[in-house]
Amino acid sequence: MPRPQRSVPALAALALATASLVAAPLAAQTPGPVQPLLIEGAPLVDGGSVTGVTWVDVNYFGDWGAAVTSDHPAHPEVLVRGPGTGPGAAWLAVGSTLQGMPGVTIAGFDAFSVELLTGTIWTGRLAGATPDADEGLFFEKKVWLREGQPIGDFVLSNMPPFTRWLSFDDVQASTANGVAMVRGRIDDPTFGGPSESVLALGYILGAPGLLGAMDRVVSQGELAPTIGRRIESVRSARAAAAISPDAARLVWAADLAGDPADDGVVYRTVQASGVHLVLAREGDDSPVPGRSWGPLEDIAVDIASTGQWTLRAALDGSDPSNDAVLVKNGQLLAREGDSPPAVAPDVVVGLGRGPALVGDTGVVVWYARLDGPGGPSEALFLDDQVLVRTGVTTIAGRRLVDLPGEADAISLSPLDDAIVFRGTLAGGVEGVFRIGLAP
Repeated sequence: MPRPQRSVPALAALALATASLVAAPLAAQTPGPVQPLLIEGAPLVDGGSVTGVTWVDVNYFGDWGAAVTSDHPAHPEVLVRGPGTGPGAAWLAVGSTLQGMPGVTIAGFDAFSVELLTGTIWTGRLAGATPDADEGLFFEKKVWLREGQPIGDFVLSNMPPFTRWLSFDDVQASTANGVAMVRGRIDDPTFGGPSESVLALGYILGAPGLLGAMDRVVSQGELAPTIGRRIESVRSARAAAAISPDAARLVWAADLAGDPADDGVVYRTVQASGVHLVLAREGDDSPVPGRSWGPLEDIAVDIASTGQWTLRAALDGSDPSNDAVLVKNGQLLAREGDSPPAVAPDVVVGLGRGPALVGDTGVVVWYARLDGPGGPSEALFLDDQVLVRTGVTTIAGRRLVDLPGEADAISLSPLDDAIVFRGTLAGGVEGVFRIGLAP
C-alpha cells in the first residue's frame, strides 16, 4: 500500500524544482571559495567548546549539521546545525533529556541525518534505560522506535506481527523527501534465527515529524533478488548503502550464503517497481578489462534521484598496486595508480573509506590520497577538478593539513549547490567547511 510521507505545501514546489533539474541539460559546476562553518574552539552548551568533528551532513536547502566532540565533561558529544552559510548552534548533546522519557538521558550518538525540513533523524544509546531498551531511533528530541519494541504496535509495517527492532546501525534521510533508510537488526518470529540484519524504510508523516510506517526492503534469510541464494547478511557499514534524495532508489550490499568466491553483491533497487539490479558481484567482470571484482567487503556507494550511481570497491587481488577503483554508472572514473591531469605527476595511492558522492546534475565529489615528488597529500575532487588539497589549500589563513577520507566526512546537497566537509587546519585545528557550487 502507498505509505504516508511528508504532507506540506512545499513538497509540490520541490517536486517541480527537482523535475526541472533532472530535465535540464547537465552543466559543469564551478566551485566557489572555501568557507569555514564551525572551527575547533567554538563555544557550545554550558560553557564547553568544540574539540573535534566526527560527522557532517547537508540537506536539500543547504542546511547543515555536524556531530562534534566537546571539552565539557557532562556533554562530550554534541549535535550542531546551521542554515546555509550561517553559523551553527548546538541543539542536542550527550546528557540531554528527551520528550516523554523521564529519568532517561542520551548516552551517545551513533548516526544522524538532516532531512528535508531540517529535522534531524538519529540513532543513539540511552542512559537510565534498561539494557534491553537502551538503543533507539529518534527524530529531533522524541523517540520513534526503541530496542525491543514490536514494530507493528507503533507504526504501520509490512513485517510480521511481533517483529522487534534489536539494534540500529545506521540511518540516512532522503534529503528531498520524507523517507529515512534504516539498517540494523530485527527479530522476525517467522525466521529461525535469533536476529536478522535488515534494511528498512521509515515514512515520515506530516510536518511534526511523526513516523507513519516502517517497511522492510530486504533482510537476512531472504533469497537474494535475481540470484536465488540466501542473504547471509545485509551490510551495515555507513558507506555500504545509500538512498536517493527523492527516495525512489536505493543502493545496498549483501553477503550471500554459500561459495565465498562469489558471495559479495551490490544492488540497485527501484522502489516503485520493486526491481533489483545487480551492479557488481564478487568474481564477475569489472569495468577494468581482464580484472574481476574482489570480495566487495570494503565498499562505498551513492545514488542520485536521476538514478546515476557510484561504487568504490576493490578488484581481484592479482595486482594490489592498482586494485582500488571508483566507478560511475558502470564506467571507470578513478583508479589507484592513476595520475589525474589536475595533480600530475602525482598518482592516486588510495580512494579512502567513504563514497564518491554523485549529484543529480551528474557531478561527482570524491576523495583521493596522492603521492609524488613533493610527498604525500590528500585531495577532494569535483569530477576532474581539485577542490581542496592538503599542503596547498589555505582556509581562514591556515593551511589545510588533513582530510579524513571517511564515510561521514563529506556531504553534497541534492541541488549540487553546496559541499560540506570536515578537515584539519595547521596546528591540529579541526573544522566544518563549505564550498558553494554554481552552474
